[in-house]
Amino acid sequence: DHEIALKAIRLGGWRVMHELDTHLLWHDRDFVLKVVSSPGLGQYLRYFHNKYMSDREVVLAAVKNDSGRPPPDARLRVVPDQRSVLGAAKFEFRDDDELVLAAVTRNPLTLGEVKNWVTYNKPAQLAAVRGDWETLQWASMNWDVDIVAAALVQSFDALFFVDEIVLKNPEFKELMLTYLSGNDWYNVYKYGKPRNLDSPQETDRLPEEAAEVL
Repeated sequence: DHEIALKAIRLGGWRVMHELDTHLLWHDRDFVLKVVSSPGLGQYLRYFHNKYMSDREVVLAAVKNDSGRPPPDARLRVVPDQRSVLGAAKFEFRDDDELVLAAVTRNPLTLGEVKNWVTYNKPAQLAAVRGDWETLQWASMNWDVDIVAAALVQSFDALFFVDEIVLKNPEFKELMLTYLSGNDWYNVYKYGKPRNLDSPQETDRLPEEAAEVL
């Protein structure tokens, strides 16, 4: 029964998956779609027949509900570049802009697995960085105004992933002079922070004019 099985999965999580009637349910597309369309259960696509990894509608539903990590089930063999739903799905889907955008929006870490396929895809890179600034390390457009600003408003640590051409921009350096501590300045620019007597009090947030400066 679909409803009973689905309720059991929602309540019991991944441990319930091995108790299902695999012959009847693991090959039932309607049931698979119901499971992966449930909030946070997109990663459960790994339990069903591999053919569904090539089913675009099923994969789209799954990436929209990616929990961000595979179930902690020792019986599931998960390789490093397949930790996101999209990473585990049909390889050709990495060229599908709709799937990629949905995947990185829900699970920003997906960017690390599809970075070679989104080199010029700004919407995907921007969505990932907005979700998690650390994904800037996989963004090929780490010189782009919007992408850099989206990372820096979350944490100045993102400076370590910003393209050098941005760091050398005189206006950007002047802005950073105001908002970076002496140690942070040294870590980024490798020399002591110049004196700036006109600097306002330091803050841990990038000001709104950052995008214009960039």
